[in-house]
Amino acid sequence: MLDGQIATIRSVINPEKLGHLGPVADAWAVDREVRQARNQKQ
Repeated sequence: MLDGQIATIRSVINPEKLGHLGPVADAWAVDREVRQARNQKQ
């Protein structure tokens, strides 16, 4: 916490534990595409 506020939220994606939900996306690829799209708007 930073001055009583949440500073960072982290998560772990384990495809083995999420298998019952169906195919799991490549989170790094999604993040990369979002960042590229944001940079193109600027």
